[in-house]
Amino acid sequence: MTQEAGGGTVARGMYHLFLGNTTSTLLMAITSIFIARFLGPDRYGLYSIAILPVSYLMVISGLGISTAATRFPAKYIGEGNEKEASSFVLSMTAFQGIIAVLLAILTLPLSSAVASFLNRPALASLIPLVLAGFVGQALYTTVTAGYQGLGRMDRSASLQVILAASKLVISVSLVLAGLAVTGALIGYSSSYVLTGVVGVAAVVAMCRRLRLGRFYADVKVAMHYAFPLYAGSLIGGFLGPIQGTLLAHFTTNVNIGGYGAASNISTLITLFVYPIGTALFPLFSRLADDRAVLAATYKTTVKYATLFVAPVTMLLMALCVPVSQAVYGRAYAFSATYLLLVVSPNLFVGFGWISQGALLNAMGRTRKTLIVGIVSSAASFAASFALVVPFGVYGVILAGMAGSITSLIVAWWMISGELGTNVEVSDVFRIYLASAGAALLVFPVTYLPLHPILVTLLGGVAYLLLFFPLLSVFKAVTREEVTALQGYFGKTGPFLLFLRFAVRYYDLFARD
Repeated sequence: MTQEAGGGTVARGMYHLFLGNTTSTLLMAITSIFIARFLGPDRYGLYSIAILPVSYLMVISGLGISTAATRFPAKYIGEGNEKEASSFVLSMTAFQGIIAVLLAILTLPLSSAVASFLNRPALASLIPLVLAGFVGQALYTTVTAGYQGLGRMDRSASLQVILAASKLVISVSLVLAGLAVTGALIGYSSSYVLTGVVGVAAVVAMCRRLRLGRFYADVKVAMHYAFPLYAGSLIGGFLGPIQGTLLAHFTTNVNIGGYGAASNISTLITLFVYPIGTALFPLFSRLADDRAVLAATYKTTVKYATLFVAPVTMLLMALCVPVSQAVYGRAYAFSATYLLLVVSPNLFVGFGWISQGALLNAMGRTRKTLIVGIVSSAASFAASFALVVPFGVYGVILAGMAGSITSLIVAWWMISGELGTNVEVSDVFRIYLASAGAALLVFPVTYLPLHPILVTLLGGVAYLLLFFPLLSVFKAVTREEVTALQGYFGKTGPFLLFLRFAVRYYDLFARD
């Protein structure tokens, strides 16, 4: 596959994921805003603690299955074997479902112990409800990963929308009915169960039946590939739940609720990070045998990812105060500094942050991914235990930054060894300049004596009007790259219309 063809394929995949992820994120945002506003920081913090057991169980049950469910179907399709690719997805879904059900059954009698471990004994009666959500989430994660491997980004995106829509309807209805935290948790769990069942039914309809011989063979192949990934994720995956548990012991529900609100707002950036990162893995998997093309594609995708992610990140950093108040109300004003710090690691995008894991895994270098995971997790764990007690939520955020920086450095060194080259930082530096310049110019808007929603809207519009001229002034992208972007996104419907408008506005200031 040529680099241009690969670019067009990944762009279409990104578009489907972007559209689905945008829709689902907006629906999820409405849900989280309603729940957070209705419950208040204290009970919203309790809700966040209640779903921590799912995080622990998802790490234990993962086994690297979702990564294998993406990698091997993409590989088989690249070899022209679509039937084997579909069969592999069904095998992985069945395997993950069996593991999830067994873990849920084993954990159920320990509900009181789990609640005590989280320093909230009153949650014991809600643990069985959360366990049902865990089974649904495990199935949902595997099925969506499988569809991405099959190149069916549209179906993966559809499941995202079903999950978000069902959570919105159920959660809001039950919270309005007066069930408070319990109603929010029922909405959380039932939406995953519903979406997981729909996803499994779709996979079964696609493959008709599960062949035991094929099942065992697929599981063996997946475990051989994924075990190093799982070992790495087992260490890193526990980081978030353990940090949440530390917060449950050493800070208040209010602070945890504010941190959860800031994290929810930061998902705005995942509208770009998720489709880019997800679409790159199958793309890199198809190009893994040609290292020259792979290296060139890697550099190109990093620059384009920076062009989308860096501006949004700096915009949120500049408007963190009005955005926090506009979304969740003045009761959550204190979470603005959390938001500023939470989104900042996304600025590593220009150094390959989004693409590094996908690249190493696509090359089959899962042991190196394991090393990256171990080293970065060790840094985060050490920082967490040192910083959470004295600094609470800030300690958790700083510990995450320590892990991200460590991961970035180690993966950079490994990729340089594999490809003999790496990202040209000079190619993305000008994008950072344009993004930072627009952010600095917009920041004074936050002092306007207007409603936070108006300040946020004014700041966002001003940022867009300033960013593209600065992009041109700093010559951050070439005419060839602009043309290539239009070509890559030539079949992406409404997104292409926005891109054309942006390009025409950019051309007003462009200089040869």
